[in-house]
Amino acid sequence: MCKATGKLEASTSLAVQNPFIPRPNEQSGHWMKPRISLRRQADLVKKARAAGLVHLLPPGPKLGQTEGEVEEAGSSRYNVEEGPTIGWAGEWHVRKVAGADIGARLYAGKKRMFKGHKWQRELRKRQAAIGVRLRDMEKRVHRWRMVSFVAQV
Repeated sequence: MCKATGKLEASTSLAVQNPFIPRPNEQSGHWMKPRISLRRQADLVKKARAAGLVHLLPPGPKLGQTEGEVEEAGSSRYNVEEGPTIGWAGEWHVRKVAGADIGARLYAGKKRMFKGHKWQRELRKRQAAIGVRLRDMEKRVHRWRMVSFVAQV
């Protein structure tokens, strides 16, 4: 801080807690929710994109949709009229989701689909069993007719 003017110098760096990400409580060690909810983060990002001020936002889950925005948000520094440099304390890691690159995130890496009704989940197995029965149906009908004919006599 400059003693003559009372303003912060340009070389001064302030570490501000990132309000977009959760963080551990120093006393208890429990994780606290982000100060700004995901819904409000989404609104802020939309408004910042419209105004061209995305570079002023800290990195977070609603901003990290593209690599360019992540880098731009990660280098977020506030330098207006040689003001202080603000660095965001806390790190946001972009999660790598399997199948996100091809647009199949929901069932990527899963052995089977987990949604739907029970009849929908069992439909393929049932259709296979019906196919086997229909394949051998002529033999079954012939056998039935022989048994029922013998029982009548």
